[in-house]
Amino acid sequence: MVLALIPLTIVLLAVRAADRWEPEPASLVVFALAWGAIAAVAIALGVDIALDALAPAPPDDAARDAFSSVVQAPLVGAGFAFTENILYFATSLIEGGLSETAFTFVLRGILSPFAHVMFTAVTGYAIGRAARAVADERARLGRTVAARAALFA
Repeated sequence: MVLALIPLTIVLLAVRAADRWEPEPASLVVFALAWGAIAAVAIALGVDIALDALAPAPPDDAARDAFSSVVQAPLVGAGFAFTENILYFATSLIEGGLSETAFTFVLRGILSPFAHVMFTAVTGYAIGRAARAVADERARLGRTVAARAALFA
């Protein structure tokens, strides 16, 4: 958990620096962080369980990973990444020891601490653009899906 606090701190400091001219109330920042760390994790787990129950298993893990990357990851942000990092760091420590944990920390904590935040921001932007469009509902959905797909193309 201590390792997971490092990338979270980096992200929160960057958000604070970017938001210095018109800062959001601290209570909203704390709420958003808690939402991602607790509620969004529960929702993501619920979606996983529902998909397993309703849809046949994908032919390979790559298809499931792609769905998770395109649909689930962008709906949450720094709080979710914090909780996810706790899981990844603990698993690395248990299964691979300190060297594996250090490797995982470099990948998740140093090289990509803004990944979930970026996914959430881009998804919010795409949804906002779609909501403002004057086209019919199908066209708005198509643009949103195209914007998400373009991120991972």
